[in-house]
Amino acid sequence: MTASADASALAVVGYSTSGASRVSVFDARSGALRARVSPEVPVVVDGLNVDGSRIFARNWPPAQLGAERLVLDAGNGKVLEREPAFPLDGTPVAWVIENETRHLYALMTSADLRATGPREVEARAWDLRSGKELWRRDLPSLLAGEWLTGRVGSEGEMRARLVPGIALSPDGRELAVVRAFDCCAPHGTLWLVDAVRGDLLSQRPYGGATSIFERLFAPSIALAKEDDEVAVNASFGADGSVLHVYSQSWKFDGRPEPYQYLGMVAVEVASAKVLGSDVKMEQWWYQNRVHWVRPSSDGKWLYVFLERAGNADPKGYVLRRLDPSHPRGPRRAQARVVPQWIRLSCSLTQQGRGPGHRDPGRVSGASGLVLRPKLAGAES
Repeated sequence: MTASADASALAVVGYSTSGASRVSVFDARSGALRARVSPEVPVVVDGLNVDGSRIFARNWPPAQLGAERLVLDAGNGKVLEREPAFPLDGTPVAWVIENETRHLYALMTSADLRATGPREVEARAWDLRSGKELWRRDLPSLLAGEWLTGRVGSEGEMRARLVPGIALSPDGRELAVVRAFDCCAPHGTLWLVDAVRGDLLSQRPYGGATSIFERLFAPSIALAKEDDEVAVNASFGADGSVLHVYSQSWKFDGRPEPYQYLGMVAVEVASAKVLGSDVKMEQWWYQNRVHWVRPSSDGKWLYVFLERAGNADPKGYVLRRLDPSHPRGPRRAQARVVPQWIRLSCSLTQQGRGPGHRDPGRVSGASGLVLRPKLAGAES
């Protein structure tokens, strides 16, 4: 499933071994079916334009980030435009695409398959319509990417990965890059880049006061530097003044549960001040699996779709509505399980991930919400 930028349209995509076999586009407010089409050529769907009339896609099977892209008519599945392939000159670690301007913003490292540690990161921008590179900018002190660990597993040499967060502001003028690789929130570094010219606007650490509980508890959780993968996710609030950042880690050493949630923070963009976090939101918060974060259109709420796993009781998929400045819910908030068919299709994140990725304090209310959409013509 993917949504248009204004959340007025939803595309539900059915895949087969030869790509997207059928795309159903719905009016998100009424649930009415707008169109059900079979793409003219085999594709993988990336998104919709702002009103849901165009489908953005890549040729099937999925290829590298700089491969040819297609624009399809959402009413009949016909190819309207072909966007040219272009060389990347490096390895993409994380990226975001602005569908209206058709600009791609990516964090890149050098292409070194035998690297033994993280590498320097460069931010770059391209115009997808022409394939032209718009700008590139070094990000001081940011190290990321994939490297060999020196360990050998059942599938061969094992690699570690650090994936920074990247987000584009709602007005498309600023790019936020976030490093938050250590346990636990609320600490990290925020870079702001001018999305038009590529100028580095600021680089600032963010952090908040830690409680006695957090100082005692954090060392008992594996630090990110000991993990095999840490992925940071970032997204702006509706007005662009707050950035929501959360991190997740994996350790592939034979333990039964390799995953760990490192926490979420709300950061004021102008000052890099931490407004709130969800650390210790509930007893087993660090076992939660966050799938996506999305602000309401009026900016009053932050919706977080997650799985309560591990020792949580009850377990299940939950949609939570939180205060966007303080994403820690009341201690007695009850979680309600989201139906399985909904959670299988829900992946509304618009942030890209590198190859192999397993791809936000006065609280006025937090709750688990059961999704019961009524989509005309939807199959069970």
